[in-house]
Amino acid sequence: DGESGVLTLPDGRHLGCVTYGAEKGHPIFYLHGYPGSRLGASVWHDTARSMGVSIFSMDRPGIGLSDPQPNRSFLSHAHDIKVLAKYLGYEKYHVIGTSGGGPYALACAHSHSPSHLLSTTIISGVGQAGVGTHAMSRGSRLGFWALENAPWAIRVMGELWKWLVENPRLTDDRILNFMRHRQKQLVVPQADRDVFADEAMMRMLLASWRQHFRQGTDAFLQDGRLYTQPMGFDVAQIRGPVRLWYGKLDVNVPAVIGEDYERILKSAGGDVKLHLEHETHLSLGMNCRRRVLEDLLL
Repeated sequence: DGESGVLTLPDGRHLGCVTYGAEKGHPIFYLHGYPGSRLGASVWHDTARSMGVSIFSMDRPGIGLSDPQPNRSFLSHAHDIKVLAKYLGYEKYHVIGTSGGGPYALACAHSHSPSHLLSTTIISGVGQAGVGTHAMSRGSRLGFWALENAPWAIRVMGELWKWLVENPRLTDDRILNFMRHRQKQLVVPQADRDVFADEAMMRMLLASWRQHFRQGTDAFLQDGRLYTQPMGFDVAQIRGPVRLWYGKLDVNVPAVIGEDYERILKSAGGDVKLHLEHETHLSLGMNCRRRVLEDLLL
């Protein structure tokens, strides 16, 4: 349900991409989360196919099949997406950015012509540096602090994550059982428990994490550091339609971030719509996929 390929970009870099959904449907470029990879869009395959949507999901530089790119930015990856759209022959298309892919999707909205990029959808998208940290869980706040002040700790965490998902002595079932056991020991919303009980969702996460760390941990640190810095563009200058989806129960990327984006875009006269759902960071993307696509195609 997904065929991966590699595009050689004008500067010689390779861009890893996979397609899901309908063969010749409405084109959507999907920007994965953090940590994640092109395989993160696999759970959209059945819904997209049933709705006549084609999803193209890309690895960011240094992840999966994509070559590293020193000093990359949100805007530089948005340019890669523009090159890919042109290569595939799409004059008009949509973009979805989920979680860590949110700022990259907004970079597309800022730098792609509205005559080509018909709409941009953000699902639990990371906010501008410093926005919403007060509403995050202690673990998420600590992660952002470490990205700014102790990047070595993020490197260590990445190495441990890589070891966990790539250890040949640990089968997928053992890893999934460990993760489920851990979440039972924690106080987590029922919506997250439902995600952990969804076999397809959990196996997608494992496969996506393996691709994220396929080339090491450099991109894990590089991606994370970008979220703590200025975006490199003015969100208020975005003119195309932007659809924001955030979970009221999300403590990783809290809903206040969506409200901040909505305020900025509205005050600048932008075309923006905010959906606040009774979901968590994990459950929002799982439970609202059809509605997201219906809203996007309106």
